[in-house]
Amino acid sequence: MPFKQYPYRYFILFMFFLASLASGLCWTIVSGISVPLGNAYDVSQTVISLLPMSFYITFIFVNFLANWVIDCKSLKVGLILGSVITAVGAGIRCLVNFGFWTLILGQFISSVGQPFLLNAPAKITVRWFLVKDVYKHIFRELSL
Repeated sequence: MPFKQYPYRYFILFMFFLASLASGLCWTIVSGISVPLGNAYDVSQTVISLLPMSFYITFIFVNFLANWVIDCKSLKVGLILGSVITAVGAGIRCLVNFGFWTLILGQFISSVGQPFLLNAPAKITVRWFLVKDVYKHIFRELSL
């Protein structure tokens, strides 16, 4: 009996796209508004520019945990965990009226959720889409 590929898989792929987009926005949005943030909090531009670096630093440490969760627990648990952590961090960042430290805390929490989302694309491809169909498409493109 052949394996049937349901359209629901593309809905899941779209939801993963939205979660990755949210993570990317949390990562880079501070750089675009660094001048107003610096003026509002009376903080230098250097400090504001270093906020996206938290994603790089956190990735080094959380990457191993994220891979373990995605591989040993399940892809679903890893993606939900990454999405929830990113959403919590983004929510904390919305509390900017409480001070600059809430922005730093929200940025750090969002950076913890990012490795769960960045490590998932290859695993989503392998587990959700037929390898046979992928190879057919590749060979069809090469034969042109």
